[in-house]
Amino acid sequence: MDKRESIVEENKSDPTYVNNIRNILGVLARPGNFSCGGVLEKAQLELSVEGVGKINLPLSYEQVQVLKSKCTSAPFGRGSETLVNKLVRDAWQIDAKDVTFNSEFDKLIKEKIVEIIPILMGESYTEIQQVESELYKLVYYEIGGHFVAHRDTEKVPGMFATLVIQLPSGHEGGALVVTHKGETIVFDFEKGSRDKFFFTAFFADCKHELRKVTAGHRLVLIYNLVHKNSPSTLNINNDPSNNENFITTMKKSIEEWKSDDKGPQYLALKLDHLYTNTNASFQNLKGKDKKLAGALCSCADIDVYLATLTKNEERLNYDEDFDPEDEEDRPLCYYTLHNFIGVKNRKTMFRKLSLDKNEMLIKEEYMFHKYEVRCKSEYEYTGNEGCNINYFYNKKALVFWPKSHGILISCNENFSSVLVNCKKLSRSKKEDSLEMLAGIVLYIEKRHGRAMYQLQDINKVTSIFEIMILFEDKIKYLANTFLLALIKPYRYFDSRKEIVGLPNINSAIALANLINNLSWKSLGNSVQNLVKECAVSYPESCIQLVISLISLGLQEQAINIVKVATPQITAKIENLNSEGGALWAVLLSLDIFRSSFDDFVMKLSKIRESVLIEMMAEMYKLLEPNLINKSRIKNCFCIFLSVLQDNGWKNLSLKSVTLLMPIVLFVDKFDEDISILHSFVQIIISHEYSSTFLKALLQLPSVVDAKKHPSIQLMVQKRLKQLDVHTSNEAKILIENFCEKKVLLNKSCKSNVKLIILE
Repeated sequence: MDKRESIVEENKSDPTYVNNIRNILGVLARPGNFSCGGVLEKAQLELSVEGVGKINLPLSYEQVQVLKSKCTSAPFGRGSETLVNKLVRDAWQIDAKDVTFNSEFDKLIKEKIVEIIPILMGESYTEIQQVESELYKLVYYEIGGHFVAHRDTEKVPGMFATLVIQLPSGHEGGALVVTHKGETIVFDFEKGSRDKFFFTAFFADCKHELRKVTAGHRLVLIYNLVHKNSPSTLNINNDPSNNENFITTMKKSIEEWKSDDKGPQYLALKLDHLYTNTNASFQNLKGKDKKLAGALCSCADIDVYLATLTKNEERLNYDEDFDPEDEEDRPLCYYTLHNFIGVKNRKTMFRKLSLDKNEMLIKEEYMFHKYEVRCKSEYEYTGNEGCNINYFYNKKALVFWPKSHGILISCNENFSSVLVNCKKLSRSKKEDSLEMLAGIVLYIEKRHGRAMYQLQDINKVTSIFEIMILFEDKIKYLANTFLLALIKPYRYFDSRKEIVGLPNINSAIALANLINNLSWKSLGNSVQNLVKECAVSYPESCIQLVISLISLGLQEQAINIVKVATPQITAKIENLNSEGGALWAVLLSLDIFRSSFDDFVMKLSKIRESVLIEMMAEMYKLLEPNLINKSRIKNCFCIFLSVLQDNGWKNLSLKSVTLLMPIVLFVDKFDEDISILHSFVQIIISHEYSSTFLKALLQLPSVVDAKKHPSIQLMVQKRLKQLDVHTSNEAKILIENFCEKKVLLNKSCKSNVKLIILE
């Protein structure tokens, strides 16, 4: 094993408990065996090949020629391609279906596997009976035969190793070289090759090569070693003292980890071997990887997963002078974990997790070799045939965390999925859903900034309220905690501080239903604090909350909310948008809020004129008979218009005039005093004729009641008569368009307008 990849090396910047975990796992992760080999004793083989007959061993020249006539060139794989190239692999093969031999030899192979497996998997491995050998090929190498360095593809589900049985044939050269993690073992069975049987076993992901056969013949049987059934348990070292020491150390470290809010969310340990997506599982782990997994799974307080480890690179310099050795040109690297698999293949909700330096138990520089982005199975040579992507080798890692972190990690990775799952569970498994809901609220507390950023999706707040409604009295604490979190300021990344608050009308309706279920006594203080913070920033939601409470028969609670909100909106009235101000004014016009209405109106009358006019226009849009007190709104308009009149209708624009005109006429319908209307009309007609005010002027004769306001009608007509040939072309076009729309002008006024056009 490459000692650089030792997990025992401490990192001084890590918390003590992380280094303790690293150390105790390092004790378990001592280098194991990745291959073994030797003489196969007591072997007696009666070998037959379809179309050839019995093969006598050692091979004779005559039998070689007959055997070779039945062989095909042995291919190799590169990614998904199957290729034949004697520069890479020079060998001949016969399929397993064409090969038969005596049962005694088959029994001997099975006995040998019982000896081999503990060497590869460790002495504590107890599932030896689940391992079977499957004959794959009979392979023949003549002089010059070889196979460059490659890995064996895991050809069938459950395959984890390769067994090579070298038959007596007599050869020179042809040594098998197996390499793993910088360590190399050479199996050179040249001596005795004429009259002895030899075996070699190695994990399939280990690189190996067959050196050139320089003389004679080399004949081998190739077996796949396969886990046939999933073992029910995972075991750690069978030494009781080691076991006890491990459990004690881990238990203490996990307790410290759980209480460290600033510590890593999870830890990842890169595995020693490579695995394919098809065969990756806890049951199919190899050697010390299985030992480490078993040890971690024996800890009651942690969740353990198997995941694919990927290195990603983002190149920052695309110039022609790019140099990967240059520190400034070196790509930005980051790591991700994905394809999560639970113990016994339990499904997980995790899709992808990022992996930071403080979450790695092996130093970053040893996670991948220099310039290696991922395990390049699509470029490497593989034994016999190409394979699909599910049989490409990947780097895998054991990822683990305290059980209490699980929901935090899930929420951090995919908050939406957690909420959906929680809602589904609430319909069938309420206890599980309640536990998940508690975890969601804990996540919001502990990862406040990140959680609030995720809650900007306005439907999430509504979903949480709707889930809480199902649990009645059991979630008072959770509900109050959540309401407090909604108004706690947060800053995510470099954004300004803000709150989530009560983000939309649906969330307000859901909150009203929650109050109805849990009682005002349980939630009243938290709700009032929420409204204090949201009255100005989320007026529509707060007003909907009040209306919903009234509709639920909770009128007293609605009044309490308005009493809390009114001082906030009057104190920050300049910050109210026009729609929000209008909504509050309309709501407060209801009889039950009369005491708050008058004070609010007086405050509104003092805001900037342009904002006041826009707010009045929004109020006018809300004049629905069943919603508001029209008389009170009319009085409100009178106050506002009087303020504008007292200020001499300063700085009126076309937009202002357009917005005010229907409001002035609405007030006029309910009021005998025509001073406001008279003043308003006068300011329009006295204005120098520009296209802006001409539009307003041309509308007045059609909307002002001549019988009720003859003086105003005459004043408008008189002004129209003053229009002459000096009127601008733009004004003439406006007048012409106005006449074509057949607006109801009286006859004299219309003739004056036409006269201007004729002139």
